[in-house]
Amino acid sequence: MSFDLNGLCLELNQYETTEGNRFTAEVNDEIIELSCSNAEDFPMRLSVTNQQIIAISHLFSEDDIIPGELAGLNDSLLRLSPVIPLSSFGKDGKFYFIFGAMPLTTIFENLAHELEVQAENTVEALETLQELMVG
Repeated sequence: MSFDLNGLCLELNQYETTEGNRFTAEVNDEIIELSCSNAEDFPMRLSVTNQQIIAISHLFSEDDIIPGELAGLNDSLLRLSPVIPLSSFGKDGKFYFIFGAMPLTTIFENLAHELEVQAENTVEALETLQELMVG
């Protein structure tokens, strides 16, 4: 199945959510880079596999954590995960991220809603974990 990334970008750029948020999206090397107006400082990367659409937002690096608080951070992420809807936490090397996955059959309005919620979740997670961060 072929997925039209450029068409999806066009739809996102023209769409306003029921909460009044808008998206800015562009295709860059088979990935959609986008932001939602409710969290413009926290961009997402949207990729499409043969089975799903995955949205990932970078949160921080291990270097951003107060020394000695890594175990506390991981515990906090495990406790936070069930109360953050439609998103999960992950780690790649020393970088933490928040992500959501949707089936390829997701209708556009549901995809946009999940992206909007993930943007909100990114802000909420960073606010909740702020006490464990350097500076």
